[in-house]
Amino acid sequence: WLKQGYAIVATDYIGLGTPGVHAYLDGRAEAHAAIDMVRAARAVDDSLASKWVAIGQSQGGGAAVFTASLATRYAPELDYRGAVATGPASNIVDAATLVGPGTTFGSSHITAYSAYVLNGVKAARPDFDLDSYLTPQGKQLVEDAKTLCFGPLADRAEGLTLGQLLSRPLSDGDFVPVARSVMDVPLTGYDRPLFIGQGTNDTDVPAPLTAKLVADMTLAGTHPEVHVYPGKDHSGAMLASLADSVPFVARLFA
Repeated sequence: WLKQGYAIVATDYIGLGTPGVHAYLDGRAEAHAAIDMVRAARAVDDSLASKWVAIGQSQGGGAAVFTASLATRYAPELDYRGAVATGPASNIVDAATLVGPGTTFGSSHITAYSAYVLNGVKAARPDFDLDSYLTPQGKQLVEDAKTLCFGPLADRAEGLTLGQLLSRPLSDGDFVPVARSVMDVPLTGYDRPLFIGQGTNDTDVPAPLTAKLVADMTLAGTHPEVHVYPGKDHSGAMLASLADSVPFVARLFA
């Protein structure tokens, strides 16, 4: 992107390197931070244009989609042009409703992500009684998720199933409505072009979750530009998407 001549503005998420716990996948908080980041950059360097595009991968992909739904209304003084999201986190709560004490599917990566998700819901909604869903092992892994980066957390989760984290199904009680208020990706509100890229071999953000997002958006009247990359995994899809996303963004700035 730098070689294309764009100015890049980037920061970490709220709670990573700053006080407090990171509210993982709190989409509106991520979107507000992304848009405020553009405002801050222009305050520091007034040579930057007001026109801008949001680009993100994985958690950043979900953040870019949330940003796309809010950008024009949240910052009307900026000239928001569109967004690119690859491997975007979505439909997390729908997947979580299938998980309970007897769940044996998954991997150390999925278990680690799940600890971040649970921790993120609690961080975003402090009154939520997360402990009532957790086993002692679950409480420990969620506590570890407050301070460990993904690699070490995945190592810590090795050999643990999702079911071992939970004392009752996530479909019970308040988890679903509380988590939806934090993590459900908006289906409407998109007033500029939106690019979504997904690899078929992605095991971090499985393709069916993105397919459901696109289907739900379409039913709601939102029509993103969708690119599917056969055989590509999570990072591979992002790299493969550049052949399509670079000209997409160029058209937005035209």
